[in-house]
Amino acid sequence: MNAVMEIAQRHALQDVFALRRISDSQLVNLAGTGRGEGWAGNISIDPEREPLIAKALAGDGLVRHQGESTRIFGPYWADSAAVVLAGDFVVVMGGPTVSSVPDDELMEAAGDTAWTVGDISAEKRLADELELKTAALTVASLPIGTMDNFLAGLADAAIEALACEFGAVVLRRPEQRLVLAPTGWQPAAEPNLVLGSLLQLLAGMDLSEPVVAQDLRDDPDARSPLGFDEGLVSRCVIPLAVPELSGAIVVAHTVESPRGFTSLCTQVAASIGSQATHVLKTNFN
Repeated sequence: MNAVMEIAQRHALQDVFALRRISDSQLVNLAGTGRGEGWAGNISIDPEREPLIAKALAGDGLVRHQGESTRIFGPYWADSAAVVLAGDFVVVMGGPTVSSVPDDELMEAAGDTAWTVGDISAEKRLADELELKTAALTVASLPIGTMDNFLAGLADAAIEALACEFGAVVLRRPEQRLVLAPTGWQPAAEPNLVLGSLLQLLAGMDLSEPVVAQDLRDDPDARSPLGFDEGLVSRCVIPLAVPELSGAIVVAHTVESPRGFTSLCTQVAASIGSQATHVLKTNFN
């Protein structure tokens, strides 16, 4: 058990993130527990764009959130969290027990966490590389069959690789086409309304790389029936660079397990899109 995990267990903390200041405009997650451990090395944020973190840095030192699940920073959502300034670190602690931990204990836990943080391990970096390769291999191994069968498998593979609940593939040409992930969350609306919403979304985007929206509550492009009010909280659009087809994979997290997308998620998404593009060009072009 590492030192940060021991601290988390001592205070019954579900998630801990140790964000180190690299510059005035960048904090990176170096270590943690729960999602803080799983996302180590894969979160980089501008503190000025994160209201809770900016407030802690501005002099409050310790900022709490308690209430409905909301985005605390970057891709992290929680209904109970604390953001604590500790030297060169901002330590974020989240989970149902945080609200009952006194301020002085949170400050102590944050200081202990910052003191024990080291470099990201080689094992963690190798695991991240394997995740990228596995995502591409999964897409390359999908049965081809018909176009719709392949696209359904692709949507399923994308939601599994990115731990999402909703997935779909939408094509704009040669004919408009929508295929939903068979195992994913299903919108209540008719398919033509879902297709129309996604076509509108794609029309306003530069699809040269994956496009992430970390909080659909504040996103003007999050339209019904695929908006925050329908239960989606964050979204990633993965371009399919096949001119003759022109489309994208769209995946999203829902209120069932609210979270956003890390930098590794974006890399995995790009790997999926690149491999899917190759398969589409080879077999359906």
